[in-house]
Amino acid sequence: MERFTVYLIHKWWEEGDSLRRIGQMLDRDMGQIRQALEQPLTEEETTLLERYRMDRHG
Repeated sequence: MERFTVYLIHKWWEEGDSLRRIGQMLDRDMGQIRQALEQPLTEEETTLLERYRMDRHG
């Protein structure tokens, strides 16, 4: 799984999407989605997610 996909899974999960919905969007099974969520984000990905949170919550 590509790193950007892992990042998107973390982002969508944080936004409240279910494992099932994320799996459907990416055409992946829920086991793959769980594995991606177990992978820690890189420093750069964490920074991107923090910027997204700030933009989203003003």
